[in-house]
Amino acid sequence: MCYLISCLADTLEPPQREKWLNGILANLSIKMSFYRSKYRQPISDMPSECNKAFADALREIFGK
Repeated sequence: MCYLISCLADTLEPPQREKWLNGILANLSIKMSFYRSKYRQPISDMPSECNKAFADALREIFGK
């Protein structure tokens, strides 16, 4: 979920990105510290197979 939020936030311009990110995390009751510790997990050095597949699918969708 955190990686998806990160991908969505990356589609926004910097001033709007931070406001949107803070709002979506608040609406989903996700603490910023948790988000920051998890959002890169699917593209880490050793992701699980599920995380790797998820990241690959999102890269295809977002053209990364």
